[in-house]
Amino acid sequence: MKRPKGNIFFMVFLSFLLFSIAFAIRIYKVDSTPSGILIDEASIGYNAYSVLKTGREDEWGISYPLVFKAFGDQKLPLYVYLVVPFIKYFGLSALSVRLPSVLAGSLLPLVVFFLLLELGFKKRIGFFGGLITALSPWTIILSRFGYETNIGLLFFTSGILFSFISLRKKNVLVPILGGIFFGLTLYSYVAYRFITPFIVFSFLFVKNKKNTIITKTKLILMSSFLFTLFPLTSVFFAPQSTARFNQAGFSYSSGLKMEIDENRNYCSRSLPKIICYAVSNKLVFDARSYLYRFVDTFSPDYLFMTGESQEPSLNINNFGLFYVWFLPFYILGIFALISRFRNKHLNPIDVFVITGLFVAVTPCLLVGSPHKLRLSALFPFITIVILYGVSLFETFLKNKILKRIYFIIMYVTSFISVFFFLSLFLTIHVQKYETTYRTYVPKLMKYLKTYRPDTQIYIRSITEGIIYYAFVNKIEPSFYQKNIIRNLPDSIGFAHSSDLANIHIIEEDIFVLGCKLKKENANALYVSSENKKEIPNNAKKIIYSENGVDTLAIIYELNKINENDLHCIKTE
Repeated sequence: MKRPKGNIFFMVFLSFLLFSIAFAIRIYKVDSTPSGILIDEASIGYNAYSVLKTGREDEWGISYPLVFKAFGDQKLPLYVYLVVPFIKYFGLSALSVRLPSVLAGSLLPLVVFFLLLELGFKKRIGFFGGLITALSPWTIILSRFGYETNIGLLFFTSGILFSFISLRKKNVLVPILGGIFFGLTLYSYVAYRFITPFIVFSFLFVKNKKNTIITKTKLILMSSFLFTLFPLTSVFFAPQSTARFNQAGFSYSSGLKMEIDENRNYCSRSLPKIICYAVSNKLVFDARSYLYRFVDTFSPDYLFMTGESQEPSLNINNFGLFYVWFLPFYILGIFALISRFRNKHLNPIDVFVITGLFVAVTPCLLVGSPHKLRLSALFPFITIVILYGVSLFETFLKNKILKRIYFIIMYVTSFISVFFFLSLFLTIHVQKYETTYRTYVPKLMKYLKTYRPDTQIYIRSITEGIIYYAFVNKIEPSFYQKNIIRNLPDSIGFAHSSDLANIHIIEEDIFVLGCKLKKENANALYVSSENKKEIPNNAKKIIYSENGVDTLAIIYELNKINENDLHCIKTE
């Protein structure tokens, strides 16, 4: 395992260049494009705001939580606490919530660059790997929103870096840092609880220069990892600690049972039940599902062409997780690994990469279809496979001039690719999917706050409208804790807020609720995404999309609507 040597000032320059490129891409209009805020960002931001204002308590009034209850989705604590200082200096806003992710995504290319050097890649290949990290659609999307998994990815990759350095250096601080970084991933995002322990354990089998498996350095790494986890042990095995993972897999489990029952029912009309039960059971369906998901995750279509095509908040149309022109290098990289395996030339790093590929995909295999948030730990391993292909192709070029032209083409193509990606994302995509990004929420919630506190506001179109209202209007946490009313947890553990003082989340139609409130002579507003043509325009306040074309929310002033327009006579 030979690490390329280089002038320290040149290495600092390359590191600064990578950070600058990544930071510029991630910080540009991060607070306004999109201008809305995702529901998890609002929840993270308000809980961090609550900790800041109260000195210790989350929105539920729990002091210094290691798991934030939030909506009942049990958020892990690290990202929430990291947001606190940004809120202190920049105020409660989308920018404050997203800045930790922006910084994590900007530092990740540096970590990947030095990791690749540590793994023995040439300097130019390592730098190109850092550039892939800076420019990849996968990491750009993760870094421009307040995604907890992005912090986990930075610490996970840092843990791998310091662990490999510890195999080369005898400095006791290095494995300690490796263990701490690995441990922090389990405070970041739930998927890492299924990944990090296996990766840490796998380092016991990565041989050092003396081909020794169990060493003092490795034991220090493992001890540091376990010590970092110690505060989390009280909640690690509690049901709430894996609630988000269970909730993600709930719809899959329910759908699977229905499919099995349906198949058995049809089958039993023509064949004996014993055969039907043999071909339609959980074991068979699970095995098939795991195989399909595994193939889908590593498929060229998902990684390089379409990504999560059905989730516009995570994906841009016609873009995969990496740019499509990396596909030939991905295939070459897989070919290189298979070739070395067949020839029994796999080195310890190859074995580690293969282990990482299989382990990092585990959360998606257990829960559902490929998903770039749950798959974030897979990123460094796929990048290494692509770079195997880049390195292999370089060996075919014997002429130094051809090699230089090769890398110039790679750099130019990379920047052209990111230019097209950002142009589509920042101009077309965020406007096309304004509803997905909730661009109307800040305008709507600020407008609702302008009404007197005795005006009752009924919101039908936004299930988590109360946390949005509290976030946008910076509602005092002590007031929030005292006045919040929540529904009982549903079948998968979500506890949705129903009332906060004069704000109410309801399911009733305007005609039913309006007639009831008319009888009570209540001063009230009704908020919906539906534009009821029967209601006169003078009773409506319409929140339009930023381009002024689409109607995203309508506020009805009930005191301006007469009973005939509400069909109250017919209702009675």
